[in-house]
Amino acid sequence: MTDVHKKLTEEIIKGNNLDSVVRQVFQSTNIPVLIENLHLHPMAYAGITSNELEQYKNELIDYVGKNPFCQPQAIVTSTQLLHLRHHDRLMTPIFLQNKIVGYCSFVYRDLHQYNASISPMILERLASVSSVCLLNEKAKLESYERIKGFFLEEIINAGQQSNDHDLIMKASLIGVDLSKPFYICVLDCRFQEDDLSKELEMQKEVLSFLSAYDKDQKQNMLIGQRAKHLILLVTEDQVAKTGIQTWLSKIVDLLSSQFSTIKFYGGISSKVNNVSNAGEAYKEALTAVRVSSKHQQIISFESLGVVGVLINEKNEQEVKKNGQSLPWKLKTG
Repeated sequence: MTDVHKKLTEEIIKGNNLDSVVRQVFQSTNIPVLIENLHLHPMAYAGITSNELEQYKNELIDYVGKNPFCQPQAIVTSTQLLHLRHHDRLMTPIFLQNKIVGYCSFVYRDLHQYNASISPMILERLASVSSVCLLNEKAKLESYERIKGFFLEEIINAGQQSNDHDLIMKASLIGVDLSKPFYICVLDCRFQEDDLSKELEMQKEVLSFLSAYDKDQKQNMLIGQRAKHLILLVTEDQVAKTGIQTWLSKIVDLLSSQFSTIKFYGGISSKVNNVSNAGEAYKEALTAVRVSSKHQQIISFESLGVVGVLINEKNEQEVKKNGQSLPWKLKTG
């Protein structure tokens, strides 16, 4: 126990990640180790094959009796030994800023390895170290996402006179290829309670969740925020498999399942082929989300046709460009 404690302390001092931490524990105990997030997605593991991972997850879901991805819940709030169909699992929660963010588990194929006095102590120490690692990762991610958010603002505000080459070069430094066509999406967060402090806290959580999802999916989209709107810039190749409409619908469904007190609505710009047009694309997405409703949560600007042009700011000039006459005047204010 002392040896494991010392090695885990060294991992913290070195600033190592979860993969390194679980390897150390597995080497010291010879017991398979698994760290999962709230939705039972593996964050790190040792002594377990990929096929076994899926089996263990399914057995735990059966044990819980419902799908935790659709309805997030705390499977355990303290260290517990669970007897599942083909394995036993000693499981303890990982707390971060007083919230459960995941779980640490020892997986037993043979329960003789379980030591009632020592195993829980080691696992709880692992959970504490995991919390520190996740806090460090969270700080790095938030800092990185702030940089990406500031850069997205720069892109939107640059306008037609911008130096496209400079913007494309800067984007490449954070792994985003703006030489490719892209879309800008606006997500409108409509809160059920009129409490500004709660709204600000929830917005931070939504941003954090989106950033973690983006990292998990390896999409590297740009995420920003204006008032109650979230702004997403995603390149066409990143949504090529499903299309932008289906992709954003999945994002909205994911957020809705995670944050049940918030209603999410989305607007999608036309496809942007030149980074200097990002500002106009943002206006298009904003226009689209303004006409979304509970009957149609995701609206693309292109689907609005001339109505979208009328709602947008450059009314008459754009309508004339499309060979249309202005049939009514929009109310402003």
